[in-house]
Amino acid sequence: MTIDERLEALTQSVELIASAQADAERRTRQGFETLTSTQADSERRTRQGFETLTSLHADTDARINKLIDLAETQQRQIEAHDAQIDALLTLAEKHAESQANLERQWQAYINTLPRA
Repeated sequence: MTIDERLEALTQSVELIASAQADAERRTRQGFETLTSTQADSERRTRQGFETLTSLHADTDARINKLIDLAETQQRQIEAHDAQIDALLTLAEKHAESQANLERQWQAYINTLPRA
């Protein structure tokens, strides 16, 4: 093989290597672009998920606060009803005492009447 043939073979080898290197670089660039795009998409979805969770958390907090307010209102109503019931029980006791006194007075009056 002559020097020119060797030089030509070497040139072809270098051109093949350069072409393979260019292809590898192109594929690497495409892979990096795909990875960058995928990462950006993933970050966007993560951000949206976080925003959704934050919104749900705020909604849940608001609902819990409404339930707490409702429970406090019901507790106050129960306490008011208990006070009313206590007042009614006290009134019923006084009424029963008054009735008993009235019965005693009536009996005493009847006992003062002449017997026939």
